[in-house]
Amino acid sequence: MSNTIDKLKRKKKEKQAAINSNIPSTDVGVIRIGHYILNETLGTGSFGKVKKAYHQLTRHTVAIKIVNRTKIKQLDVVGKIRREIQNLRLFRHPHIIKL
Repeated sequence: MSNTIDKLKRKKKEKQAAINSNIPSTDVGVIRIGHYILNETLGTGSFGKVKKAYHQLTRHTVAIKIVNRTKIKQLDVVGKIRREIQNLRLFRHPHIIKL
């Protein structure tokens, strides 16, 4: 029984080491949001930008939209943002997060 537990612990350590080896954890200038590490900007819009990101646990590459609160207030687009959020809630796709 302890042999099985040891194997499971070893596999868990190996998996974590593989994740850590792909993403340096002490890089200066690396921006992290939760388990996501942000990379280059893919696009810029009137009130935000979309950045390429990497999820450390799943190893998936994703796109994350980052909105600028100041620009939203300045451009008076709060209603537009609310509509966008409502529309995103309607999407059902494995590659789009649920809001």
